[in-house]
Amino acid sequence: MNTVKFQTVKNYILRQAGNEAFSGDTARKIETGQIVLRDNTDYIRKEISAAPSGTVALITGNTRITEGVSTFLGNKKEKSVNQVITHMRIAYAGDEYSDKEAALVYVNDENNVPAALRSATVIISQDGKPVIKLPVMDFIKPANDGNSAYTELSAFALIKEEQSFGIELAFADSVNLGAGKHYVEIGLRGMSTFEK
Repeated sequence: MNTVKFQTVKNYILRQAGNEAFSGDTARKIETGQIVLRDNTDYIRKEISAAPSGTVALITGNTRITEGVSTFLGNKKEKSVNQVITHMRIAYAGDEYSDKEAALVYVNDENNVPAALRSATVIISQDGKPVIKLPVMDFIKPANDGNSAYTELSAFALIKEEQSFGIELAFADSVNLGAGKHYVEIGLRGMSTFEK
């Protein structure tokens, strides 16, 4: 992350601390430099149903850190760990077999993402309030773009320590992703606070 972006995120974190967005202990440690900012990317890859009607939870309290599948441990950040999301990625992979989350190449170009997924909404919420609520199509790239990278958000989003949060996909009723097994990847890139 470049110096200007780092300073912008740092200022954002300091403002949040001043606005009492964090516990008193964390806010004090941020202001005194005992907590540092580091680049961080979290992701979840999950198999979803071919006919995913309604809302599909991608993480739960039972989600575990699994290499190539998930960097999330449950649905709460540890004390002093706060994630500032600056970029996000939603991608898709298909296969004929289950349990392939870590073995597939995930893409987000319009020729390879099923219409039912493109029409869904991604919702990241904390304490019953949406942190991010955007259509999946915002993260789909033109087929000839050759760019399957992250999309920069127009405003920072924050997942706070020690509070349960959710990552969900909301699908229209009666949609179908087609034959085979279907996998989705949600990636959150930005910076996190960590104790020194």
